[in-house]
Amino acid sequence: MQRRTFLLQCASLAGASAVPILARAQGAYPSQPIKVVVGFAAGGGADAIARLISSALAQELKTSIIIENKPGANANIATDSVVRSAKDGYTLLYNTSAITISPYLYKSLSYDLKRDLAPIALTAEIPLILVTSSSNRARTLDDFIKQLKANPEKLNYASSSPGNLTHLAAVEFLRVSQTTAFHVPYKSEAPAVTDLIGGRVQFYIGNANTLLPQIKAGKLTALAVTSGQRLPQLPDVPTLAETLQAGLEMAAWSGFMAPAGTPAPVCKTLETSLQRVITSPALSKQIFDSGATARFADAAAYQRLIEQELARWARVAKEAGIQPE
Repeated sequence: MQRRTFLLQCASLAGASAVPILARAQGAYPSQPIKVVVGFAAGGGADAIARLISSALAQELKTSIIIENKPGANANIATDSVVRSAKDGYTLLYNTSAITISPYLYKSLSYDLKRDLAPIALTAEIPLILVTSSSNRARTLDDFIKQLKANPEKLNYASSSPGNLTHLAAVEFLRVSQTTAFHVPYKSEAPAVTDLIGGRVQFYIGNANTLLPQIKAGKLTALAVTSGQRLPQLPDVPTLAETLQAGLEMAAWSGFMAPAGTPAPVCKTLETSLQRVITSPALSKQIFDSGATARFADAAAYQRLIEQELARWARVAKEAGIQPE
């Protein structure tokens, strides 16, 4: 398939008929409520951050923003609904890094990420934490790797869904640490964490905003974080880059996308507005308190991140033997 850039998709408008559309969008946008579609259930970590950012964005744009949750199929249901919506800036996708994994999980997606969606901005990053039960004798990553090497294929690790980020991050950790373990997939994060606390699985790499409360409660032991720097909430827990391999970083992230063909001035208005709200101290603190990190990147930088992650997870999925279904 011929490679296309996302930015061109946002900016491309067909011939003279596009001129009135541009003029209206540039002068009036937004003139009605905006719908933000979230591919995860209400009350979850992604939904919570989407609501924080959307609330601040609504104030910045002086309009109403409606959150619509469409969970399922690794957020593909939500993505498809946005792709099929009007290209006018009034239906946006709040996407996560799951969007860069879906091409390797599903044989026939109803959309093409490069063709059908245009990135607007990166807005947040959620570090991952490698955890084990507090009942495990391991207190450091080195201790735990020794356990894995002493018990090849005998210890278990959890994922919140087969093929998602929690699965692929664990596969990457096992590859780099030259260890093996048995994969136990769950249907969601809650039962995976429950079984981890109970010792039925031995490790899990999951989102910081979900795991931090359990770590603070003494139910889980944090062995490493996957971000480039240590987390302020866990200053004594090293990064994988410090202890295992320089440059090894993995994180969940999120941002906003629009249907390809959305007028460029509309995309730019959204990008600029998101930059203002994401870099504000008040929202940054709210996002931090939720276990994530406010991180702004413009459309061009967001495009590069998406392309890098597509390449990374293609390699990891291949090494893990994951076949699209």
